[in-house]
Amino acid sequence: APVNHIAVDPTGSLLLSATGDSSLRLWNLGLQESTVDDTVDDDLDAYLGDTKQKIASVSVQAVVKPRSFHKAGVSGVCMYVDGGLATTCSFDNTVRVWDIGSSGISEACSFDLGYKVYAHSLGHQANPLVATGGDHPHIRLIDLRTLASSQILRGHSLGKVLAVEWCPTNDYIIASGGSDGSVRLWDIRSAASSIACLSNKLGPVNGVKWHESGKYLVTNGNDEIVRLWSGVNQENLHVNYGPHVRNRFLQTTHMAITPAATSPDEYPLLLVPSDSGQVIMLDMFSGRLIRKLSRNASDARVTSVVCRGAGTTDLLTSAQDGTIRWW
Repeated sequence: APVNHIAVDPTGSLLLSATGDSSLRLWNLGLQESTVDDTVDDDLDAYLGDTKQKIASVSVQAVVKPRSFHKAGVSGVCMYVDGGLATTCSFDNTVRVWDIGSSGISEACSFDLGYKVYAHSLGHQANPLVATGGDHPHIRLIDLRTLASSQILRGHSLGKVLAVEWCPTNDYIIASGGSDGSVRLWDIRSAASSIACLSNKLGPVNGVKWHESGKYLVTNGNDEIVRLWSGVNQENLHVNYGPHVRNRFLQTTHMAITPAATSPDEYPLLLVPSDSGQVIMLDMFSGRLIRKLSRNASDARVTSVVCRGAGTTDLLTSAQDGTIRWW
């Protein structure tokens, strides 16, 4: 089954993968023994970089079987800052909240939004809101404290919201991209909500990613042009990233930016998944191509890239051929 999205907990020890067959898998990135039932059919593989070598140290700690909770493909997954909670969204119209513990993963609650959910983002610990985007031109916020829908943000024109992400330095600011070609910034304290429209002349925008400083926002879309915006004055910084990225599907793409703690003396690297089966590694500020990470000539679309964090330079990627790779 295709792996649509992966997320790593803050310690870098657990990875949660969301698949197109509606299942979830919780992976232990350490050296511990697997605690999952051996009778579970595990159709996902973990590989080391661009080799065919399986990573023996990665074990499946828990499995949520297909259609046991989500009834259609899982489109997105997030892990909360304390590592004990995760959220998922799905084409079955739901967002689900999960408890993660030593015994595995169990559902805490669920929300039916009434339309397919393509992407979601978890707010900060002091602001436990889930921002969701889906088959509707608005963003809906879910409050995990009251377990209810708390707010609807309107601004995208007819179509879908394909990407959404909270600003890492501001509890109230959200960035989103839609099939209407617009990139919008939202302040949930504002009555108008949408405080900026960065562009409304692009092709469908299916990827947004904040830099950890909150000063920069990267967007990606079906026009296959990656753009860098100022998060301060919302200007296009006109960085030329070249013609390297292939992005032709109306599906959310999940980019990553290397954290400052990983390489404090270097510029941040932008990691963009590509339909070509590669991960495009770029200097975020100059646009210079650093490297293309290829996967044994596989042309399966790469769906997401995450930095493992925890003081490492490790990357993990997921793809539509059902593989997860550790770089």
